[in-house]
Amino acid sequence: MADSVSTLLTGEGSRFKIVGLDAFPTYKRVLPWFPGTAEDAERYLLQLHRLKQGLDNREWRVYERREES
Repeated sequence: MADSVSTLLTGEGSRFKIVGLDAFPTYKRVLPWFPGTAEDAERYLLQLHRLKQGLDNREWRVYERREES
């Protein structure tokens, strides 16, 4: 596959840059527990962003939720 990258033809004026995998952001999966509904979880994320100024959680999303008793 590396050979196909080295022979990549681009149109005139195209600007492509070949980078290593370390240039892509890495994502971590965490399993927090928030009491209440899914809307409450979104509100908690907003509060966390306001309270922890050095913590960049703007890209954090709730991808799965489970209601348990």
